[in-house]
Amino acid sequence: MARTRSLTSQINYAISENFTEGMDKHADKKENRQMTNKIYSYTELHNLKDFGKNLSNFFKENNMQIRNVKDIKPEHLQTFLNAKAETCTQKTLDTYKSYINKLSEVLNNTYKSCNLDFRNTVVTPVAKMQASTERGVGAVISRTDLNRILSYAEEHRCKSGDAVIVQNVLGVRVEELVQIKISNIDLNNNTILLDNCKGGKDLIREVPDSVKNIIKENIDNSKTNKLFDIKSDTINRYLNRVEDRLGIDRHSVHDIRRLIAQEHYDAYREEGYSKKEALEKTSKWLNHVGPREQMITKSYITIR
Repeated sequence: MARTRSLTSQINYAISENFTEGMDKHADKKENRQMTNKIYSYTELHNLKDFGKNLSNFFKENNMQIRNVKDIKPEHLQTFLNAKAETCTQKTLDTYKSYINKLSEVLNNTYKSCNLDFRNTVVTPVAKMQASTERGVGAVISRTDLNRILSYAEEHRCKSGDAVIVQNVLGVRVEELVQIKISNIDLNNNTILLDNCKGGKDLIREVPDSVKNIIKENIDNSKTNKLFDIKSDTINRYLNRVEDRLGIDRHSVHDIRRLIAQEHYDAYREEGYSKKEALEKTSKWLNHVGPREQMITKSYITIR
C-alpha cells in the first residue's frame, strides 16, 4: 500500500506545481485575467511554503487530524486566524488571509477533487495587537527590559520562561525555537542544529555554558523529541504576561531576535568591520536567504 504523503508535502507539491520560473506576472495576467492560481516569484514560492508548513504544524499541535488537503475546512483556517489574532498585528493577519486565498487556488488547480473556497468563507479577525503598535526596528526590546524578564524567568521556572532564556542566546524565529529537536542537540560539542528554518536553510548555533543546564533539564523532562513541546503563541503570551507584571511595554519574541541582531551588528562594528560588512555578517547570522540590506535596516538594525 502506497504511503500517503504528509499534509505539508501535499501543500508544497501544489505550490511547486503552480510555479513557473521566469514567468512575467503582468503579461500573463493581461492575457489570462482569471488565472489566480499562478505563482510568479521565488519570494512568493518560499513564503507560501513556509506558511503551509506553519499551517500544518498548527493543525497537528491542535489535534485537528487533517491528513489530506481536501479535508481542510474553513473552520480549521478560521481557528488558525483567530489564534494568531492574539499575538499578531492586523497587517500580519491580512498577509495570512492572502496566503489562505492563494492556497485555495493552487490546491484546487492541482488536486481536481478539491473544491475549496477559503476566499469567501474565511474572514480576517481583528488583531488584539493594534496596528498602532510600533513594528520593525522601532519595536526592538531594550537590553535592560529583557534582562529583567530573564531574571524573572530564572526565578520562576517554567517551559515558556526557559524558551525565552534560550532565545536570548539563539536569536531565532519563534517558530524555529519551538521546533528544536532533542536529537539535533549535541551538548558535548555545544551545538544545536536547526533544520526547520525559513527558506529551507539549516542553521547551527553554539550553546554557551549559561544555558546548558536549562537545556539539559528540558531534555530530561521532555516526553517527545522536542526541546520545548509548546506552541509559539504560548511563548508570546507568556512574554506579554511577564511584561505586564513587570510594568514593561509589550513585545514579541521576534523583538528579542531584533535586539540580538542589533547587538551582533554593534559588535562587528566595534571589531572594525565597515557598515556594509557588519550588515552582511549580521544578515548571515540571522540566516537570511541572499542579500537583504534594505530589509535588515528596516526591520532589524539601526545603523551607527
